[in-house]
Amino acid sequence: MNKTAKANANKALYLLNEEIATAQDKIDIVEAFIAGKTIEYGPDHSYEYACNINEDINGLKFMWESMNYRVKPEPQTVYILRHVVNHDFLQEGKPFHSKKLAEAAAKFTSFEVVKFVEVID
Repeated sequence: MNKTAKANANKALYLLNEEIATAQDKIDIVEAFIAGKTIEYGPDHSYEYACNINEDINGLKFMWESMNYRVKPEPQTVYILRHVVNHDFLQEGKPFHSKKLAEAAAKFTSFEVVKFVEVID
C-alpha cells in the first residue's frame, strides 16, 4: 500500500471511529433523557447550554445537526477541614468527597469539617 492509500485508509478509519463515538454520545443522551435526567441544549459550536429539553418537551425533536446536547452535570460536593480557632483551611492534601472520611480525618484534631457544593448555572 502506497503512502497516499495508507493516509486515506487512516483518515477513513479516523472518521469512522468519530462517527461511532458520535452515535454513542447520542445514545447516551437519549438514554439519560429516558431515565429522567435533565438534558440541556444550545446552538452547535457554542457550548452554551441555554435551554433545558425537559422543560421544552412539547414537540420534542432532537436536532443533532444544529444543536449540542449534554446531560446536565451534577454539582460536586466536597468537604474541607478548617481550623476551629483561626479559621484557616487545611492546605495539605485534597478535599474529601465523603463527609464520613472528612470527619474521620478531623477526629481528635482542632479542625472542623466544612461542606462546599458547586454551583452550576
